[in-house]
Amino acid sequence: MNKKSIQLFGIFLALLLPVGASAQSFAPREPRPEIRRSGSQKFLRISMAVLAAATVADTASSWNRRELNPLLQGPNGRFGAKGMSLKFGLAGSVISVQWLVTRKAPQTERTFAITNLALSGLLSGVAIHNSLLPR
Repeated sequence: MNKKSIQLFGIFLALLLPVGASAQSFAPREPRPEIRRSGSQKFLRISMAVLAAATVADTASSWNRRELNPLLQGPNGRFGAKGMSLKFGLAGSVISVQWLVTRKAPQTERTFAITNLALSGLLSGVAIHNSLLPR
């Protein structure tokens, strides 16, 4: 086999493997019973919103100030776009992972909600501290 035919065979396999792997999705499924959730799902959603708001408040209070965390520092040692991207990315990742986990394991909703509220309290405290510092 020459190099061109090996490349074509590789492309063929790359296109064929996902179709073969998803063949079971064409099989008829039994309908899943509707899962009744308690108030913990609502509690989790509220805590996610509070976590997002606390992240925004912390970011706003830190903007263009000297940053002590080297991971969040910009090139001039201040909090800027780099720090904001990392903070929002981390908060978004935490919320996304929680959402995915709770779909498969609803019993974790309350634990995640309490964790979100604790983290929100920490971020809110940092935001208040930053707001009290002189510019």
